[in-house]
Amino acid sequence: TAPRTFIPALFAHGTGDAFILPHHSDIIFKSYA
Repeated sequence: TAPRTFIPALFAHGTGDAFILPHHSDIIFKSYA
Protein backbone atom coordinates (compact mmCIF):
# COMPACT_ATOMS: atom_id res chain seq x y z
CA THR A 1 0.00 0.00 0.00
CA ALA A 2 2.97 2.35 0.34
CA PRO A 3 3.16 3.15 -3.39
CA ARG A 4 -0.46 4.41 -3.28
CA THR A 5 0.08 6.61 -0.21
CA PHE A 6 0.04 10.36 -0.72
CA ILE A 7 0.63 11.44 2.90
CA PRO A 8 4.13 12.74 3.72
CA ALA A 9 6.16 10.28 5.78
CA LEU A 10 9.23 10.51 7.98
CA PHE A 11 11.47 7.46 8.24
CA ALA A 12 13.70 7.24 11.29
CA HIS A 13 15.46 4.65 13.39
CA GLY A 14 17.58 4.68 16.52
CA THR A 15 21.29 3.97 16.33
CA GLY A 16 21.01 1.37 19.10
CA ASP A 17 17.83 -0.24 17.78
CA ALA A 18 18.35 -3.94 17.11
CA PHE A 19 14.79 -4.57 15.86
CA ILE A 20 14.24 -1.91 13.16
CA LEU A 21 17.51 -1.72 11.28
CA PRO A 22 18.49 1.11 8.90
CA HIS A 23 18.03 -1.08 5.82
CA HIS A 24 14.40 -1.70 6.80
CA SER A 25 13.77 2.05 6.59
CA ASP A 26 15.55 2.10 3.22
CA ILE A 27 13.26 -0.62 1.86
CA ILE A 28 10.11 1.18 2.98
CA PHE A 29 11.43 4.52 1.69
CA LYS A 30 12.11 3.03 -1.76
CA SER A 31 8.56 1.69 -1.93
CA TYR A 32 7.27 5.25 -1.40
CA ALA A 33 9.46 6.67 -4.18
